[in-house]
Amino acid sequence: MPEAGSPLPAQALREAPDPHAIADPAADAAADALCLFAALVSASTPAALWRTLVVQAARLFDAERAGLYLTDGDTGTLQDAVATDGGARSAPGPGRTARRAMIAGRLVRGRDGAMAVPVLAASGPVGVLEVAGAHAGGFGPASAQRLAALAVAAGIALKTVERSADLSTLKSYSDAVVQAASDGIVGIDTKARIVGCNPAALRMLRRRLADVIGKPARQIFRGENAWVVEAAKRVAATGLAEVAMGASLRLGRRSLDVNATILPIADRGTGTTVTVVVLDDVSRERQATDVLSRYLDPRLADRMLVGGDGRPHARALRATMLFCDLRNSTGLAQSLGAHQTLALLNEHFALMEDCLRAEGGMIDKFIGDALLATFGILQPAGDDEDRAVRAALAMTAALRRWNEAREACGLIRVDMGIGINTDVVVAGNVGSPRRMDCTVIGAGVNVAARVEKACKTSGASILATANTVRRLRGRYAIRPADALAIPGRAEPVDVFQICDHLDAAAAPGSQRLMAVFRRAFACKRQGRLAEAVAGFAECLSLDPADRAAARQLEACRAAMTGRGG
Repeated sequence: MPEAGSPLPAQALREAPDPHAIADPAADAAADALCLFAALVSASTPAALWRTLVVQAARLFDAERAGLYLTDGDTGTLQDAVATDGGARSAPGPGRTARRAMIAGRLVRGRDGAMAVPVLAASGPVGVLEVAGAHAGGFGPASAQRLAALAVAAGIALKTVERSADLSTLKSYSDAVVQAASDGIVGIDTKARIVGCNPAALRMLRRRLADVIGKPARQIFRGENAWVVEAAKRVAATGLAEVAMGASLRLGRRSLDVNATILPIADRGTGTTVTVVVLDDVSRERQATDVLSRYLDPRLADRMLVGGDGRPHARALRATMLFCDLRNSTGLAQSLGAHQTLALLNEHFALMEDCLRAEGGMIDKFIGDALLATFGILQPAGDDEDRAVRAALAMTAALRRWNEAREACGLIRVDMGIGINTDVVVAGNVGSPRRMDCTVIGAGVNVAARVEKACKTSGASILATANTVRRLRGRYAIRPADALAIPGRAEPVDVFQICDHLDAAAAPGSQRLMAVFRRAFACKRQGRLAEAVAGFAECLSLDPADRAAARQLEACRAAMTGRGG
């Protein structure tokens, strides 16, 4: 749109529609009005509209001069515009008649025989149209009505032209966005033919535009990729968008991981619907997740990729920690050698990780031949203590099966201990700005490590603190173990054995074993060592493989010897 006051060039006026082609002398007034309005609304830009308006005004009123004076948006005053008197020349500035019409907001007649009327748009007056110097006796009342009608028609036409220009700009902008988008965008019509494909989609498909446009969608997305066409059909039929996360596109020898969004776009002009398929190539993100998942828990790796660093900021929360440590790892390393030791550790950790993940546990870190797992750090489940105990039982069961397979191959057995504790810890990032680790710290973590070490002396495979045991909801075979003295704590920590070799709903013989062990342990705490020795001896008669009972029996006999019988 030209700035207010800038005259249209003479060349532009010469290119205006031929007035005689629009106005047929034999046509009636209604037909002439329709032709005039059509000429106005057919203008492609506001500048073309003003040019047509001036030319048609000069023709319609047989005026010596017709001028359009645009309003300055800043000052509200009228500026020089354009005029025509059968040729083309620059118009003089707005005269008294034009200014009066602008102030009055209506048609005004001047003493010099000129007429002027404001041209109104939705936002207000945009200028004044003036005609002067009628060739045949001046302007009568009918001419005044026609000029007012012409100004109204110009305002309506301006609204149409501006809307068309806005739509054209929006379409150009949308087209540019689609072409520049990094996501692949494919349009499919109601006949399941491809009607659009941006450069990103062409790069994904490794095709040229001519090879895609107008082709059946099934020809482009066939075989394992037919899900694209099927989804487009459903969306076209229901009018509801669909999202396919983590979908796969097989393109020759390549495979792309994509997040696909399929949505319907209605064309109000034709009444048809085009289904648009947006393909976000997440192959690199998937590869990054796979790599990160080898060093971090997959859930934590996903958070890192989605939310920046993704790792939880430092916060205090209640969680359950599980320590697991192989026994006699030094002897294993000496007997097996470095390569076989690493292979053994990796196989062992793979078994343990499966058991932990099955219960929602997250491996915090591997520490040599040990690991630390947490429950309830990323998302508390409400039964994290039970999850930790079930994971520990599954880990010992997996170890037994693994040992059986190793012995069948002539390999040595391995043993491990598991310590579990529930406490308030601090979870967050620890390290330097260049190298950080997401972990848990606090006294509760240290207690879990101490409890695991106590497995060596107690003969138990799984030990858990009272903090964990008192929150358990399931039924497990649990019996007391010796309390632990923890440096920095005034009171010893009560510890319990989770019996991995007994069932909570065990046979009568196992139930009797649990009852005898508890009575013997109570006698030991009360200093009734002779009764404790008898009780633990009975436990061994019921289950000779009960290592915890054997250790308790040894401790009681040693205590009796120390007291002199």
